[in-house]
Amino acid sequence: MKRFSRTRRLSFTDQKREHEKIRNTLFLVFAFIVFYLLLVNFFFSMRVLENSSMNPGMQEGDRFVFLSFAIYKVFPNLPLFDEIPLRRGNIVLVDFTEYRSVMRKIASSLAHFFTLGQVSIEKERVFMKRVIALPGDEVSITNFVARIRPASDPYTYTEYECADQLYYNNIPENDVLWDESVPFSGNMPPVRLKEGEYFVLSDDRSNTNDSRTWGPVPAATIAGKALLRFWPLIQFGVP
Repeated sequence: MKRFSRTRRLSFTDQKREHEKIRNTLFLVFAFIVFYLLLVNFFFSMRVLENSSMNPGMQEGDRFVFLSFAIYKVFPNLPLFDEIPLRRGNIVLVDFTEYRSVMRKIASSLAHFFTLGQVSIEKERVFMKRVIALPGDEVSITNFVARIRPASDPYTYTEYECADQLYYNNIPENDVLWDESVPFSGNMPPVRLKEGEYFVLSDDRSNTNDSRTWGPVPAATIAGKALLRFWPLIQFGVP
């Protein structure tokens, strides 16, 4: 007993060190959580394609890393963030979710990140689409192929000529009963995009919602741009 008591007295310094280690560990855990909150809410997010709207180039179940545009919306007056960096052909997230609170949005982002896009706290309305036209462009659709006349350009080009990357569309056979009154029709008269408006389409041009039904989408609804497809591994790379 005397030896045990003596050891306790002599180990006071060691006990103090152990308490300090615990405090440091808790601080590191807290810092890690804060770091990931910032990471997934302002810089990156992970998403899984949940349908076939981006066939044939992307399949249901494909997983992506997206560059988040939240920081552009939080600091809109910084010179570096005067506009979201989008080009024709980019894959983007269009977010129509009405988040009930900032905390629920953060929780939803964390759940998405740590579960690789499998779990969400909010009932989200987020869609993966391709940017076809930018603000100032005139866009029309003929036989399911978009045609673009960029601002201050006298010529009209197909969407493939304007895009920065190669992609393919699933073009449905045009039913004789379809016309311009049908939301998913393959034809649309020219529309001039206003400042801050983008025209987005699905790669599958059959019966999937996109700017043919929504109209041009405002920049505020574009939540991020695809940086990398990491699953399946055979398709690893920039989508």
